Amino acid sequence: GTVCDVRKAEFTTPAIPLVGNPVVAVEEVDVQKYEFTLKFKPNEDVSKYSVVAGAAGEMQSQYEMFAPMFGFGNIGQMIEMWGLPYTSEESVTWTQQAPNTDYEIYIQLWDAEGTMAPYLVYELSTLELGGEGTAEVAITLGDYVLADWYGEMLPSQFVTYTPNDQASCYRFSVYLAEIYDPEAEAIREELCSEPPMAMSGWYQYEEITTDYQINPNTECVIIAAAKNINGEWGPITELRFTTPADAAAAYAPSKVIKKRHTANQNNRAGMIPNIKPTTKVQLINK
Repeated sequence: GTVCDVRKAEFTTPAIPLVGNPVVAVEEVDVQKYEFTLKFKPNEDVSKYSVVAGAAGEMQSQYEMFAPMFGFGNIGQMIEMWGLPYTSEESVTWTQQAPNTDYEIYIQLWDAEGTMAPYLVYELSTLELGGEGTAEVAITLGDYVLADWYGEMLPSQFVTYTPNDQASCYRFSVYLAEIYDPEAEAIREELCSEPPMAMSGWYQYEEITTDYQINPNTECVIIAAAKNINGEWGPITELRFTTPADAAAAYAPSKVIKKRHTANQNNRAGMIPNIKPTTKVQLINK
């Protein structure tokens, strides 16, 4: 009954011989800050191919995470499931990407008989944003008005975040003062942090105007910080405010309610703590 050592032997089963020499050539058509276009040219030995793009290292980490769940035996099977399938020459555009970022485009191809060939990886970098100086974010309070939140008229505080020309990316969060004050140091540290893995929405890049449902006479704190092109965090901007006590005075008649603003399409919402700029989110409501 004594526990002994664990031994492990790794091996890869032999590949099935391919028919011909299947190859997909890649040509850069256009590369910008927030999007890129590639042209894929399969040769006559390719029956089909699939393509998928991700930040450098993202595909490998996704494979390690999801292979047990989906039963992937290799990355090629994941590319086949998640990728865009084609059979002939095709130009593909990926939008809502991040500037200053290295990307990997994985290409899984099959020979003329439908046998899976080794996948290919094409690398590119989006154009740069920002400078080497101090990156900062300005926070501007907008109107406090009655707005439609999923069919219910609730007080809504508008906020605009404006990064300076040195900022390559930035993050922001909004907190009740009673929550922020006891944990201010930890919250500020989390703000200026890197994502645990490659994920969309961790950073924002351009000016955003959005709104938050906040009750009257509520003290809040908004914080924001940006990184420059060298990856150096600038100072944290902190704005403390209290919504008006008289809610009725802040409410506007429905006929003059301002249109809800959302993030620019190039800003990717999703994983930012406490906010999704492109969605109506009820964050602060006692």
